[in-house]
Amino acid sequence: MLGHIVIRNRLVSALRGAALFAFVAVGGACQDGADAAAPPANPAAAPPRPALSPAPAAPMVGSGTQLAATQPTLAAPAPTPSRPSPAGAPANAVPAVAPHAAVLAATPRPAAQAAVVPTGQLAPPAPIGAEPTAAAVAAATPVAAAAPASAAAPAAEPATTGLPPLGPDARTRIPAPSRVVAFGDLHGDITALRSALLAGGLIDLHGRWVGGNTVVVQTGDQIDRGDADREVLDLLEYVDAFAREAGGALYALNGNHEVMNARGYMRYVTRAGFSGFRDVPGIDIQDEALADVSSRKRARVAAFRPGGPYARMLARRNVIMIVGDSVFVHGGILPQYATIADELNKQTRAWLRGQLAEAPSALLAADGPLWSRDFSEGAVNCELLAHTLARMSVARMVVGHTTQDAGINAACDGRVWRLDVGMSEHYGGPVQVLEIANGNVRVLRGERWTGATG
Repeated sequence: MLGHIVIRNRLVSALRGAALFAFVAVGGACQDGADAAAPPANPAAAPPRPALSPAPAAPMVGSGTQLAATQPTLAAPAPTPSRPSPAGAPANAVPAVAPHAAVLAATPRPAAQAAVVPTGQLAPPAPIGAEPTAAAVAAATPVAAAAPASAAAPAAEPATTGLPPLGPDARTRIPAPSRVVAFGDLHGDITALRSALLAGGLIDLHGRWVGGNTVVVQTGDQIDRGDADREVLDLLEYVDAFAREAGGALYALNGNHEVMNARGYMRYVTRAGFSGFRDVPGIDIQDEALADVSSRKRARVAAFRPGGPYARMLARRNVIMIVGDSVFVHGGILPQYATIADELNKQTRAWLRGQLAEAPSALLAADGPLWSRDFSEGAVNCELLAHTLARMSVARMVVGHTTQDAGINAACDGRVWRLDVGMSEHYGGPVQVLEIANGNVRVLRGERWTGATG
């Protein structure tokens, strides 16, 4: 109770009434234009299917067994904090929860008001030093051991609709819904998240879910660079819970920044991004495995290390998600990774839950699904893209990761859509989301939320 009061006082200046998104984050000061080395030249032919075994250059302290290619047997994880469930709650109300998630109500969806977005230009980001290459991140030794797995099997997470839950057994592919809305990188900006949901016609100005049975996909990099990482992650969970009550869902994917945090690589965390995790339930900052971590960073490291509370939250998410005839991923999928999506998702969940000692090597590869920019910058090899799409039996790929000066745009006759418009406050980009409905794809525009409710 005392911790709850302290956090409520800490956030009171950012709260505005009981609206869902009453948090205003201050962005970081880093550029994302060089998260990885320049992508390798596109091969003339697809290389063989890559191994999913952990990268030997990145050992992690702890125990675990690499997943087999078929019928993996996983140890039970430590208990995960319960996901919010609207089941049994009063109509149009959310039970009282931590201040990171305020009131969200379900109401009928109004007529769509979104408009097609004209192309525009992003404000140039502040210049900084280049980020590490994927190889450098892969070589970084994690700072803490995975938390030990519990012997008890996790409780099943309730599903209120026919859609699969964001749980350890979440499917990689789901059938096409009537409407999909997708948006890209958020980087610790709660206002950007709220603005994107408004632009997609998913909430109203009072924070009530009005998206009906819409399925929402966020393509990763929810954290780093901004001050509201915890609020963004928590809010995505709550929005999903109430979307499911109305027949929809929100699928947040893991991006390279989520994986970097789980590996203890936190170069792009702001000061507030560290302090915001000090009161997370279920972390032990006195753990000997954290002895070499500075006291300022210790709580966040404990929260995100495999087996920690926020790592287990990330374990409910996919790396690659196929919704109908569209595949969603943070970076991009080259042909050699096109047939391993389901296994990669399973192994990533096992690693984040503390059941594998090391991350799957595909998460760390410079040309892997989280780091590739082959389809998001420069001259796109449309033949290579077509090869991936054919292997995955989809019509299009939707990616984030690489900021687009012209806003959301397509290449290769609409077979790849690039979503990262630099929507966070750090970048100062426009509020744009992608809508896929009845076979039609269009860009929807919005404005950055200012706190007004009418």
